[in-house]
Amino acid sequence: MIGLVEIEAKIEKAFKKTVNDYKKDRIHIEEDFRACLYHHMRPFVDNNGLLMLLSHDVRFKPKIIRPDISIFRGKEYLVAVEMKSLASKTSGGDKDIKKLRGYQSGCQRGYFIHIDWMDDRYKKHHRIKSPAAWKDNYFVDMGYVIDTDTIYKFEVKQGEGKKSKL
Repeated sequence: MIGLVEIEAKIEKAFKKTVNDYKKDRIHIEEDFRACLYHHMRPFVDNNGLLMLLSHDVRFKPKIIRPDISIFRGKEYLVAVEMKSLASKTSGGDKDIKKLRGYQSGCQRGYFIHIDWMDDRYKKHHRIKSPAAWKDNYFVDMGYVIDTDTIYKFEVKQGEGKKSKL
């Protein structure tokens, strides 16, 4: 059975391919961004008995949520992904970050994936403080910074933040 570490590694690889799609001018709006990541994840998910859904309602008592991408193993909810592209409003990203906190009761991992001109667009809104409450104190923010042509991963584990280039 495929583990969470392998799923996370595949999400990173798929994001790198999605950044290449952006550089080739294939991504113009958030839906394009979501479709590209989904496309790059699809063979891995299918070959490993996982289920991946786009903008699918997931019930967490007492509310229903709708992440951009959800990954399941049977009924077990493994990963919730919220995404923002360059064309998205900052306020939309703030809303998605708050939504991610709502997923922590029933999901093992949360990802906020985005493409931006500068790397600090969402920094003040979610780094360390809000995601540190995530299940097992784990949260991942992956982004592509256009200005510096850099892909980074910012992980929060047990309340400590660590940023690295991918």
